[in-house]
Amino acid sequence: MLMAMTKDPVFTRRPATPDDLAFAWGLYRRLMKPLTEALIPWQEAAQRAVVERDLASGQAEIIAVDGADVGWMHLRAEEDRLELCQLYIAPDHQNGGIGGAIVEQLKARAATDGVVLDLKVTVNNRAVALYRRLGFEEVDRDAVKVALRYSPPAPLGKGGKGRLTSSD
Repeated sequence: MLMAMTKDPVFTRRPATPDDLAFAWGLYRRLMKPLTEALIPWQEAAQRAVVERDLASGQAEIIAVDGADVGWMHLRAEEDRLELCQLYIAPDHQNGGIGGAIVEQLKARAATDGVVLDLKVTVNNRAVALYRRLGFEEVDRDAVKVALRYSPPAPLGKGGKGRLTSSD
């Protein structure tokens, strides 16, 4: 009998540069245009401006497997939360665990930092199911986007009550 062996996906993340715009825009457009057009009109210039802004933020990263770019992400770190603004994986690398592994890394960072991890995704994006499976809860919704939040468990304070108090 053969047993299925699972292993963690192997990928790297590096800071995005202006040279990554063609890749990031192409992937974003390929993945988001059909989802967006199913809900609202696609506005090419406005969508491209979002990608340009996110890449220029200094908080975007390119995801690579075996030296080939396969995705990109933009994470905004604020004092009281992390916000996953963008996460895109090329279709031929989806369902291999890369997106889930990245989200798990971000959840661990949120727990370490003692903050929540927020994101928004179009209501018709199948990633909604992934985020829910990974412990995110819906906090808001409109006709186009659903806002999801991961709230890490509170660290155990003195006495093991599961939340910090002023005496901890």
